[in-house]
Amino acid sequence: RLVQEENWRKGRKRKAGRVGKATDVKAADAAKMAVDLVIDMRGPAPESLNTDPALPPLLGEELLYNVSMSLRNAEAASAGADHLLATHRSRGFALDRDLAAARERLSTAEKRGDRLEALGKAIGKIDGAAARAAAADGDGGAPVVLNLVRELRKKFPEEYKMLRLDRVVPVLAAPLLAAPLERWAPLKDPARIVRWYLDWEAVLDGPAAATAFLRPKVLPGISRAVHLDWNAAGGGKGPDPCLELFRALGSVLEGGALRELLVDAVFPKLVRAVTDWKAGGGGVSLYLLVLPWIEHLDRAMLSRILPEVAQRLRNYLRGWSPEDRRAAKWLRPWMRVLDQKSTEALFSQHVCPKLARSLRSFRPDDAAAYPEYLSDWHDVLPSAHLLALVEGELALRWASAVHAAATSPDSGGGAAAARMYLAWRDVLPTHARDDRAIVAYLQAGLLAVRAAADRDADGLARLRPPRAATTSYAIALARRRSGGGRSVPSAAGAAARKDAGREVGRVSFRDIVEKFATDNDVEFRPAGDDRRRAEDGSRIFLFGEVSLYFDGDVAYAKSKGAGWDPVSLENILSRHRESGVTGGC
Repeated sequence: RLVQEENWRKGRKRKAGRVGKATDVKAADAAKMAVDLVIDMRGPAPESLNTDPALPPLLGEELLYNVSMSLRNAEAASAGADHLLATHRSRGFALDRDLAAARERLSTAEKRGDRLEALGKAIGKIDGAAARAAAADGDGGAPVVLNLVRELRKKFPEEYKMLRLDRVVPVLAAPLLAAPLERWAPLKDPARIVRWYLDWEAVLDGPAAATAFLRPKVLPGISRAVHLDWNAAGGGKGPDPCLELFRALGSVLEGGALRELLVDAVFPKLVRAVTDWKAGGGGVSLYLLVLPWIEHLDRAMLSRILPEVAQRLRNYLRGWSPEDRRAAKWLRPWMRVLDQKSTEALFSQHVCPKLARSLRSFRPDDAAAYPEYLSDWHDVLPSAHLLALVEGELALRWASAVHAAATSPDSGGGAAAARMYLAWRDVLPTHARDDRAIVAYLQAGLLAVRAAADRDADGLARLRPPRAATTSYAIALARRRSGGGRSVPSAAGAAARKDAGREVGRVSFRDIVEKFATDNDVEFRPAGDDRRRAEDGSRIFLFGEVSLYFDGDVAYAKSKGAGWDPVSLENILSRHRESGVTGGC
């Protein structure tokens, strides 16, 4: 149109048209606006060879410029439209996402509403079941309610935790425990508390919550049952019902609750039962009464009850006689519980003196007469007491009986004495055969058997034991406690014993060893230069090349190390032969 109207030419003036009188102001303004919107799009005037200003510019250049400008404007408008379209399209996608999220939230809300509605129905069902169970006579409704609660917790775990139903459930179901607790006899059915605990642990928030829920409900009834129904002294068959209950509670309640029950209900009745206990009173044994509870009692409780136990044992032993073989069985368990001072007092004052008096009445010439009741005490008596009994009351009388059998005209060459020796050796306590004082008596008996077999009347005369009155349980125990006599030899003690031996006319053990050396063609002599042991001054002798010293009726040989070993005659001879010396002087 610009070309047609030739408005594009510079300097071209429009023909002035006549404006009619009917043209209003708006038309004039519109015309003026149209004139103002005409833009000179010719651009800069190109250089031209035409220098004549009267000549018009070239038509093609101006046209090309204006067409290019129009094209660029059209392209910019198209790009703007594309950008606007992309913006609207992106906004549409965002709106679609927002719509999808809104639909998802709506669906979730609908589902949650459905779950809450189902949860409300389940709670209502539990409430109804609890009401029916509370109205019914019996505890059969409680499992039904707890099963419903377990199902609810399994089906609605998030809502159960979010709504804190673990606090609501005990309020709903607690009345269900009232009737069963009223009828529950804890001492007759101790396992029921465990079943309750397991049931409630599954619906509450773990073991701690179950314990906190059950403790205030069950402890008063248990304490009341222990106070009123438990006979701590026993008398019935089977295990202690209170102990069974206490052990069952140990798997359910924490230590604080157990200690509360122990201090308030159990321990006072236990102490009363111990105080009232009498042997043969028809109740349980004292150790069956107290020992099962030992693991549950603390130090303060033990310091109170164990002196009572020791006093009851002393009261029983005052009237006890060795023929009553229950004593060893009753005392045996207490050796691991009572302190050493208490056990020492029991044995030294009440048990061993009576055993010693009883042992003096048996026949040592008959091994079958060995008191069976003493065998009961082999693993009960402390070693010092048992060995003192054997040494002081048995060994010397036994050695005298063996010597009498060996010197009897009817001994049959010592056969009877040999049988007596073997029989008694087998019935003695095992560790007594390793005691050097008792071994000396065994060696003396063995030498008497050999002298009888050799028909050595002089040897038998020298082997005659001292009087039985020279030793006893009390003497042997005092010697062992003081560390004197046979346990720790001394020169003065050895000399005193030698003099005492000469007074009673008995041969010393050194003479026996000397005779034994002569019989085996071995030189026996004192060591040169009057050599003595540095420890206590005992005289040293040589059996061939074996160094010996004597402590009463026991010979000691120098070991390969720095010590001395108690040895028998056969062991002395064996050591001599190992030394390589084969003849005497």
